[in-house]
Amino acid sequence: MAIFLEYLHKMKHGLRIIAERKLELILKALKEDHLLIDDFTDDDHQPYIFVYDPSKELSFSGIRIYLNNEIIAFRVQKMPDTQPYGASYQLDIQQMLEDIMDNTGQKDKEKLAELLVELLGSVIRKFFIKSASAEKEQMAGITSSMPRDVVGNIVIKNKDNDAVAVKNSGTDYSNTVFSKSN
Repeated sequence: MAIFLEYLHKMKHGLRIIAERKLELILKALKEDHLLIDDFTDDDHQPYIFVYDPSKELSFSGIRIYLNNEIIAFRVQKMPDTQPYGASYQLDIQQMLEDIMDNTGQKDKEKLAELLVELLGSVIRKFFIKSASAEKEQMAGITSSMPRDVVGNIVIKNKDNDAVAVKNSGTDYSNTVFSKSN
């Protein structure tokens, strides 16, 4: 049993060193692309990089880039030192590199590295832009695009094309008003 536990410890330590090295390379690439980041690669629980939202318009401050086994992923995070939430998105750097090589035919390692740095920063910036647009749509509400009648009630048509007015989200307080004359 002791040998197995020692094996697991060495395996975990080895994976941590690999994770830290990969994250340090990503950290350098993001710094070169002028993204504002915090380095948490020395975190005891899980090494990660926090990338701040460049626009500062979102309900969250940035994303956490981390290694999940062999997969580089990122998740939304409210603040740099809090836990992430929501879905994880994969950053497939190997696929990005293959795409660059296929699209440009470039074989020079330095030029490929430059293009990869640009693409990595571009992918992260696009995520922030898409998130901002999704939050704006969500804030506008689903009902904003629905047809309304003169009073402001939402109008829904059924199968027979008859219009049915649905009361708006406002509260009717008229039956709770009392006067001395009642």
